[in-house]
Amino acid sequence: MAIMAFESGFDPAARNKASGATGLIQFMEPTANKLGTTTKALAEMSAVKQLDYVYSHYKPYAGKIHSIGDAYMVTFMPIAVGKNGDFILGIKDSDRIISGNLTYGKVYSQNSALDVDGDGRITKAEAVGFIERIIASKLPK
Repeated sequence: MAIMAFESGFDPAARNKASGATGLIQFMEPTANKLGTTTKALAEMSAVKQLDYVYSHYKPYAGKIHSIGDAYMVTFMPIAVGKNGDFILGIKDSDRIISGNLTYGKVYSQNSALDVDGDGRITKAEAVGFIERIIASKLPK
């Protein structure tokens, strides 16, 4: 729930202008396609219907998620699930390919706010720390 609140504010039609990510957990088009749908179709679904796709996306990671950080990585960059905090998610100005046409540089440019220390790299620890701070700030005091 915390990840959906952070990613979309629970709006199934939420769309990131920079990346095109759409829906409750901000599905990218290739992810939507792997689940048998499109971001356009997801945006037209109710939140309840879209939860079926959230479930399908998370299901392969059952037993591998041991923290909110790993849960967030399933959404943000599944290859980082179970990796150490120093695992690099994005590198400024890099054209090195992570998978398909996704490059470290694209991840960085679309998420540069996660580079907390400003060193031109986004690590798993920085991304997880960012989401943990957001979640903590929304908890009742």
